[in-house]
Amino acid sequence: QQQQQQQQQECSKPSPNTVRRIRAKKRAFCKIKDPNGDALEYRKNDVLLGRGGHASNNPGNLYLLRAVRMSSVEYKSLGKNEQDKVQKRAIVQHIISLIEDRGSRFLYREKKGDQWREASSRAVYEKISHMLRD
Repeated sequence: QQQQQQQQQECSKPSPNTVRRIRAKKRAFCKIKDPNGDALEYRKNDVLLGRGGHASNNPGNLYLLRAVRMSSVEYKSLGKNEQDKVQKRAIVQHIISLIEDRGSRFLYREKKGDQWREASSRAVYEKISHMLRD
């Protein structure tokens, strides 16, 4: 009976790789680019990361969504070999540059309060690549 309990506990634990991936994602959103640590006011062209009406109806998010839709067919057609991965990274970087060239920023709302912070480049990259996969 002890062996069964031990096996059940081992099965319910996430693998070390899963734990590392989760921690990396949390760190990506915790890194703040704003050097002063001041809260930012978002502008209409900024891309707001997160869920809810504030993000889905924002003009910056709508522009990002159009850019992702234009590139998603090409992105999904690529495979998993190294050459295709390089092309996928280039597509994501192109979308990021389209947004940043407009003077837009990628912002996320802090969990405590109603303050906006600039997301790290890693968090932005992960967000856009996830949008392209969906």
